[in-house]
Amino acid sequence: MAYCGPTYSKPVAESRPSSEGSVPPNAFEVGFDGGNVFYVARAHHQGYNIPGKLVPAHGSCYVAWGGEEHAYQQYEVFTAPYGITLE
Repeated sequence: MAYCGPTYSKPVAESRPSSEGSVPPNAFEVGFDGGNVFYVARAHHQGYNIPGKLVPAHGSCYVAWGGEEHAYQQYEVFTAPYGITLE
């Protein structure tokens, strides 16, 4: 492989602790339903960090586990650290 100079790597997402429907700046919006916006989030469930959706209007992050959806008021929201946008 040819050498083209130094490579710099920046993360495209960071997780920010949040709770009770709070959405940090630059959160990744991923959809909506019935007028409610969803954001990429994760919550700690049974010893694991499980990806899910944050629905601020409900004040919860929802994760799927064991065929059921579980709501958490403490969660982490994925954000763009450098103002990156996904389109």
